[in-house]
Amino acid sequence: MKKPILNIPSMITQSYFSNDEGEIITLKEKEIDYFYLLLYLYIERLLGGASNLLVKEGKRYYLNQSVQYGSVEIELNQFQEYGVVDNFRYEGVKKFIEKLSELSINVNALRKDKERDVDRIKVINSHGWDSTVLAIDFTQEFVKELIGIEKFFMEVGLNYLFKLSGRKSKLLYLILKDYSKIKNKNFTKSQLELLIGRVYQKRVVDKIVEQINDVTDVKVRYKVEGVKKKKYIFKINQKANDGSAKGKAKTKKSIDAEVMEGAKKKLQRKKDKG
Repeated sequence: MKKPILNIPSMITQSYFSNDEGEIITLKEKEIDYFYLLLYLYIERLLGGASNLLVKEGKRYYLNQSVQYGSVEIELNQFQEYGVVDNFRYEGVKKFIEKLSELSINVNALRKDKERDVDRIKVINSHGWDSTVLAIDFTQEFVKELIGIEKFFMEVGLNYLFKLSGRKSKLLYLILKDYSKIKNKNFTKSQLELLIGRVYQKRVVDKIVEQINDVTDVKVRYKVEGVKKKKYIFKINQKANDGSAKGKAKTKKSIDAEVMEGAKKKLQRKKDKG
Protein backbone atom coordinates (compact mmCIF):
# COMPACT_ATOMS: atom_id res chain seq x y z
CA MET A 1 0.00 0.00 0.00
CA LYS A 2 1.30 3.46 -0.87
CA LYS A 3 2.21 5.88 1.92
CA PRO A 4 1.09 9.40 0.97
CA ILE A 5 2.65 12.39 2.73
CA LEU A 6 0.48 15.49 2.73
CA ASN A 7 1.82 18.97 3.44
CA ILE A 8 -1.27 20.53 4.89
CA PRO A 9 -1.89 24.00 6.37
CA SER A 10 -3.30 24.52 9.84
CA MET A 11 -6.03 26.64 8.32
CA ILE A 12 -7.59 23.46 6.92
CA THR A 13 -6.95 20.98 9.73
CA GLN A 14 -8.31 23.52 12.23
CA SER A 15 -11.61 23.95 10.43
CA TYR A 16 -15.21 22.83 10.23
CA PHE A 17 -17.73 22.58 7.40
CA SER A 18 -21.05 24.36 6.99
CA ASN A 19 -23.93 24.41 4.51
CA ASP A 20 -25.49 27.40 2.75
CA GLU A 21 -27.60 28.15 5.84
CA GLY A 22 -24.50 28.30 8.02
CA GLU A 23 -25.32 25.08 9.86
CA ILE A 24 -22.30 23.04 10.95
CA ILE A 25 -21.98 19.79 8.98
CA THR A 26 -19.87 16.99 10.45
CA LEU A 27 -18.01 14.61 8.15
CA LYS A 28 -18.37 10.89 8.69
CA GLU A 29 -15.38 8.70 9.52
CA LYS A 30 -14.69 7.57 5.94
CA GLU A 31 -15.43 11.02 4.55
CA ILE A 32 -12.47 12.40 6.49
CA ASP A 33 -10.22 9.86 4.74
CA TYR A 34 -11.76 10.74 1.38
CA PHE A 35 -11.26 14.46 1.97
CA TYR A 36 -7.58 14.37 2.90
CA LEU A 37 -6.67 11.84 0.22
CA LEU A 38 -8.56 14.01 -2.29
CA LEU A 39 -6.40 16.98 -1.27
CA TYR A 40 -3.24 14.91 -1.70
CA LEU A 41 -4.24 13.63 -5.15
CA TYR A 42 -5.40 17.08 -6.24
CA ILE A 43 -2.09 18.73 -5.30
CA GLU A 44 -0.12 16.01 -7.10
CA ARG A 45 -2.12 16.37 -10.29
CA LEU A 46 -2.35 20.15 -10.20
CA LEU A 47 1.36 20.78 -9.71
CA GLY A 48 2.27 17.98 -12.11
CA GLY A 49 0.25 19.62 -14.87
CA ALA A 50 1.16 23.26 -14.19
CA SER A 51 4.89 23.54 -13.68
CA ASN A 52 4.86 27.31 -13.13
CA LEU A 53 2.02 27.38 -10.60
CA LEU A 54 4.57 27.98 -7.84
CA VAL A 55 7.09 30.74 -8.53
CA LYS A 56 10.30 31.49 -6.68
CA GLU A 57 10.86 34.97 -5.36
CA GLY A 58 14.09 35.30 -3.43
CA LYS A 59 14.32 32.24 -1.22
CA ARG A 60 10.58 31.54 -1.05
CA TYR A 61 7.91 30.07 -3.30
CA TYR A 62 4.56 31.75 -3.93
CA LEU A 63 1.34 30.85 -5.71
CA ASN A 64 1.54 32.38 -9.18
CA GLN A 65 -1.64 34.43 -9.38
CA SER A 66 -1.23 34.98 -13.13
CA VAL A 67 -1.38 31.28 -14.02
CA GLN A 68 -4.75 29.98 -15.17
CA TYR A 69 -5.64 26.46 -14.12
CA GLY A 70 -8.81 24.48 -14.53
CA SER A 71 -10.13 21.15 -13.41
CA VAL A 72 -7.91 18.28 -12.36
CA GLU A 73 -8.64 14.68 -13.34
CA ILE A 74 -8.37 12.04 -10.61
CA GLU A 75 -8.86 8.33 -11.23
CA LEU A 76 -10.99 6.77 -8.51
CA ASN A 77 -8.89 3.61 -8.49
CA GLN A 78 -6.31 5.64 -6.55
CA PHE A 79 -8.70 5.59 -3.58
CA GLN A 80 -8.41 1.80 -3.78
CA GLU A 81 -4.62 1.93 -4.17
CA TYR A 82 -4.24 4.05 -1.04
CA GLY A 83 -6.56 1.78 0.94
CA VAL A 84 -9.49 4.07 1.71
CA VAL A 85 -12.00 1.99 -0.30
CA ASP A 86 -12.36 -1.77 -0.61
CA ASN A 87 -13.19 -3.97 -3.59
CA PHE A 88 -13.21 -1.00 -6.00
CA ARG A 89 -16.50 0.29 -4.59
CA TYR A 90 -16.54 4.02 -5.19
CA GLU A 91 -20.16 4.85 -4.35
CA GLY A 92 -19.13 6.38 -1.02
CA VAL A 93 -16.47 8.56 -2.65
CA LYS A 94 -18.92 9.80 -5.28
CA LYS A 95 -21.56 10.63 -2.67
CA PHE A 96 -18.96 12.48 -0.64
CA ILE A 97 -17.86 14.61 -3.62
CA GLU A 98 -21.50 15.55 -4.23
CA LYS A 99 -21.85 16.46 -0.55
CA LEU A 100 -18.62 18.46 -0.52
CA SER A 101 -19.72 20.45 -3.57
CA GLU A 102 -22.56 21.90 -1.46
CA LEU A 103 -20.40 22.80 1.55
CA SER A 104 -18.07 25.57 2.63
CA ILE A 105 -15.05 25.18 4.89
CA ASN A 106 -14.61 27.52 7.84
CA VAL A 107 -10.84 27.90 8.22
CA ASN A 108 -8.70 29.20 11.08
CA ALA A 109 -11.28 28.07 13.65
CA LEU A 110 -8.77 28.20 16.52
CA ARG A 111 -7.39 31.57 15.32
CA LYS A 112 -3.87 30.15 15.02
CA ASP A 113 -3.26 32.96 12.57
CA LYS A 114 -4.05 35.91 14.84
CA GLU A 115 -3.96 38.31 11.90
CA ARG A 116 -7.17 36.94 10.40
CA ASP A 117 -10.65 35.89 11.47
CA VAL A 118 -12.46 32.64 10.72
CA ASP A 119 -13.06 32.66 6.97
CA ARG A 120 -15.86 30.74 5.25
CA ILE A 121 -14.73 29.47 1.85
CA LYS A 122 -16.51 27.47 -0.82
CA VAL A 123 -14.48 24.35 -1.60
CA ILE A 124 -15.57 23.11 -5.05
CA ASN A 125 -16.23 25.35 -8.01
CA SER A 126 -17.35 22.54 -10.34
CA HIS A 127 -16.94 18.80 -10.87
CA GLY A 128 -17.97 16.08 -13.28
CA TRP A 129 -17.66 12.35 -13.86
CA ASP A 130 -16.49 10.20 -16.75
CA SER A 131 -17.08 6.68 -15.50
CA THR A 132 -14.46 6.31 -12.74
CA VAL A 133 -12.58 9.52 -13.50
CA LEU A 134 -13.36 12.63 -11.46
CA ALA A 135 -12.77 16.05 -13.00
CA ILE A 136 -12.73 18.53 -10.14
CA ASP A 137 -12.11 22.26 -9.97
CA PHE A 138 -11.51 23.71 -6.51
CA THR A 139 -12.25 27.39 -6.00
CA GLN A 140 -9.30 29.78 -6.23
CA GLU A 141 -9.88 30.80 -2.61
CA PHE A 142 -9.56 27.20 -1.46
CA VAL A 143 -6.49 26.51 -3.61
CA LYS A 144 -4.83 29.54 -2.07
CA GLU A 145 -5.48 28.09 1.38
CA LEU A 146 -4.26 24.68 0.27
CA ILE A 147 -0.93 25.53 -1.37
CA GLY A 148 -0.60 29.31 -1.43
CA ILE A 149 -0.17 30.40 2.19
CA GLU A 150 3.22 31.15 3.69
CA LYS A 151 3.01 29.81 7.25
CA PHE A 152 1.44 27.23 9.53
CA PHE A 153 2.08 24.10 7.48
CA MET A 154 2.61 20.61 8.84
CA GLU A 155 3.54 17.28 7.27
CA VAL A 156 1.14 14.38 7.82
CA GLY A 157 1.63 10.74 6.92
CA LEU A 158 -1.91 9.97 5.82
CA ASN A 159 -1.49 6.27 6.63
CA TYR A 160 -1.58 7.22 10.33
CA LEU A 161 -4.86 9.03 9.72
CA PHE A 162 -6.30 6.07 7.80
CA LYS A 163 -5.41 3.63 10.61
CA LEU A 164 -7.47 5.51 13.16
CA SER A 165 -11.08 4.48 13.65
CA GLY A 166 -13.76 6.96 14.54
CA ARG A 167 -14.41 10.47 13.29
CA LYS A 168 -13.33 12.17 16.52
CA SER A 169 -10.04 10.24 16.66
CA LYS A 170 -9.07 11.32 13.14
CA LEU A 171 -9.92 14.98 13.69
CA LEU A 172 -8.21 15.23 17.08
CA TYR A 173 -5.09 13.53 15.71
CA LEU A 174 -4.75 16.14 12.97
CA ILE A 175 -5.10 18.99 15.45
CA LEU A 176 -2.66 17.52 17.98
CA LYS A 177 -0.18 16.65 15.23
CA ASP A 178 -0.32 20.30 14.23
CA TYR A 179 0.82 21.32 17.72
CA SER A 180 3.34 18.51 18.24
CA LYS A 181 6.33 20.80 17.67
CA ILE A 182 4.98 23.28 20.22
CA LYS A 183 4.33 20.26 22.46
CA ASN A 184 1.19 21.54 24.15
CA LYS A 185 -2.28 22.82 23.41
CA ASN A 186 -5.19 23.81 25.65
CA PHE A 187 -8.82 23.73 24.51
CA THR A 188 -12.00 24.95 26.09
CA LYS A 189 -14.78 22.40 25.83
CA SER A 190 -16.58 24.53 23.23
CA GLN A 191 -13.43 24.74 21.06
CA LEU A 192 -12.88 21.00 21.21
CA GLU A 193 -16.49 20.21 20.38
CA LEU A 194 -16.53 22.68 17.49
CA LEU A 195 -13.71 20.76 15.81
CA ILE A 196 -14.40 17.12 16.69
CA GLY A 197 -18.03 16.99 17.85
CA ARG A 198 -19.76 16.47 21.20
CA VAL A 199 -17.69 15.11 24.07
CA TYR A 200 -20.09 13.76 26.68
CA GLN A 201 -17.69 12.02 29.05
CA LYS A 202 -13.97 12.04 29.83
CA ARG A 203 -13.70 8.37 28.95
CA VAL A 204 -14.55 9.26 25.32
CA VAL A 205 -11.39 11.37 25.13
CA ASP A 206 -9.48 8.69 27.04
CA LYS A 207 -10.24 6.13 24.33
CA ILE A 208 -9.37 8.57 21.54
CA VAL A 209 -6.02 9.44 23.13
CA GLU A 210 -5.25 5.77 23.73
CA GLN A 211 -5.85 4.99 20.07
CA ILE A 212 -3.78 7.95 18.86
CA ASN A 213 -0.91 6.77 21.06
CA ASP A 214 -1.20 3.21 19.75
CA VAL A 215 -1.28 3.76 15.99
CA THR A 216 0.12 7.22 15.11
CA ASP A 217 3.43 9.09 15.23
CA VAL A 218 2.56 11.25 18.26
CA LYS A 219 2.41 10.52 21.98
CA VAL A 220 -0.28 12.35 23.90
CA ARG A 221 -1.07 12.98 27.57
CA TYR A 222 -3.92 15.14 28.78
CA LYS A 223 -5.90 16.27 31.79
CA VAL A 224 -9.14 18.13 32.36
CA GLU A 225 -9.41 21.12 34.65
CA GLY A 226 -12.56 22.83 35.86
CA VAL A 227 -16.14 21.62 36.26
CA LYS A 228 -18.54 24.05 34.65
CA LYS A 229 -15.92 25.61 32.36
CA LYS A 230 -13.78 22.64 31.43
CA LYS A 231 -10.33 23.07 29.97
CA TYR A 232 -8.60 20.20 28.14
CA ILE A 233 -4.83 20.42 28.53
CA PHE A 234 -2.82 18.31 26.07
CA LYS A 235 0.90 17.49 26.08
CA ILE A 236 2.06 16.23 22.67
CA ASN A 237 5.37 14.76 21.53
CA GLN A 238 6.62 13.17 18.34
CA LYS A 239 7.47 9.54 19.00
CA ALA A 240 11.19 8.85 19.30
CA ASN A 241 11.31 6.56 16.25
CA ASP A 242 9.59 9.13 14.03
CA GLY A 243 12.04 10.77 11.64
CA SER A 244 10.54 14.23 11.99
CA ALA A 245 11.27 14.21 15.71
CA LYS A 246 15.03 13.95 15.19
CA GLY A 247 15.40 15.97 12.04
CA LYS A 248 15.08 19.67 11.49
CA ALA A 249 11.49 20.83 11.21
CA LYS A 250 10.43 21.45 7.63
CA THR A 251 9.63 25.00 6.64
CA LYS A 252 7.15 26.18 4.08
CA LYS A 253 10.14 26.97 1.84
CA SER A 254 11.55 23.43 2.03
CA ILE A 255 8.09 21.91 1.52
CA ASP A 256 7.45 24.07 -1.54
CA ALA A 257 10.87 23.25 -2.95
CA GLU A 258 10.18 19.52 -2.66
CA VAL A 259 6.74 19.88 -4.22
CA MET A 260 8.09 22.00 -7.05
CA GLU A 261 10.94 19.59 -7.75
CA GLY A 262 8.57 16.63 -7.79
CA ALA A 263 6.22 18.43 -10.16
CA LYS A 264 9.07 19.26 -12.54
CA LYS A 265 10.22 15.65 -12.62
CA LYS A 266 6.68 14.40 -13.37
CA LEU A 267 6.27 16.95 -16.14
CA GLN A 268 9.61 15.99 -17.67
CA ARG A 269 8.68 12.29 -17.62
CA LYS A 270 5.46 13.14 -19.48
CA LYS A 271 7.44 15.11 -22.09
CA ASP A 272 9.93 12.25 -22.51
CA LYS A 273 7.05 9.88 -23.21
CA GLY A 274 5.63 12.28 -25.79
